[in-house]
Amino acid sequence: DGDGVLDLGVGAYLDDDGGPDRGAAWLLYLNSDGPVKGQAKLSSISGGIAGVLDDNDQFGISVSGLADLDGDGIREIAVGAARDDDGGTDRGAAWLFFMNADGTVKTERKFSDLSGDFNGTLDDLICDGACAPLEQIEAAARQYRRARSDAEQPLHSIDRRQPDLNS
Repeated sequence: DGDGVLDLGVGAYLDDDGGPDRGAAWLLYLNSDGPVKGQAKLSSISGGIAGVLDDNDQFGISVSGLADLDGDGIREIAVGAARDDDGGTDRGAAWLFFMNADGTVKTERKFSDLSGDFNGTLDDLICDGACAPLEQIEAAARQYRRARSDAEQPLHSIDRRQPDLNS
């Protein structure tokens, strides 16, 4: 907010503003002795983001404070969107936000497979059967712990196939 006290950025990548798991980033403005004196939220419906956040983008998976890049006395922030689909499935993106003192976005720049003059190659997220949503992995681990009879059985014996979601 430009008061000389460092502020805090907090990611909420599963936030549902505007749609499921689009994500959000919170800016917490701190007093010099630590307590929060104000806050602002950046999401698909808050904070003045002009670009599009889609369902499941997971915007806010990472948040980083940057230097004051435009010389206005307000530090900028970078926010990651792990599952942004520009150019392919879940390729990801990084957003650079030039901020106003009130926590709204002055201008922004998205870096992805299709924007921001990024010339690198981002590949689709590919699961070969070893990938599963976290809830499925946790459920399989609970089932394994209940079913095993020998406490010394090594972990590598867990069946890593995805469970049948239709049963």
